[in-house]
Amino acid sequence: YGVAAVSERVLALTGRLAAGLEEMGAELMIAREAGTESGIVSFRLPQVDSNQLQARLKQRRVLAAPRQGHVRFSPHFYLTEEDMDAVLEQVRDSVRTI
Repeated sequence: YGVAAVSERVLALTGRLAAGLEEMGAELMIAREAGTESGIVSFRLPQVDSNQLQARLKQRRVLAAPRQGHVRFSPHFYLTEEDMDAVLEQVRDSVRTI
């Protein structure tokens, strides 16, 4: 695939994930502006304990890591847009049950 193609794919996936999280009212640890994108999306939601959210996601088989009061995702190129949408749905569902 090559480094450039992998990088482009990862940024597209994390961009989709970040946009969906922001639509939910999430605060991103790092703004996604030109030159600041990365393959990692760290976020927190107001009124939601990030450690509880990460634990709930783990129960649902969604891999995320707790980091400095945020939940961190780091998807790779082999995932799909549908996978990102499924993660967003799991975040929504998990928040409802916390």
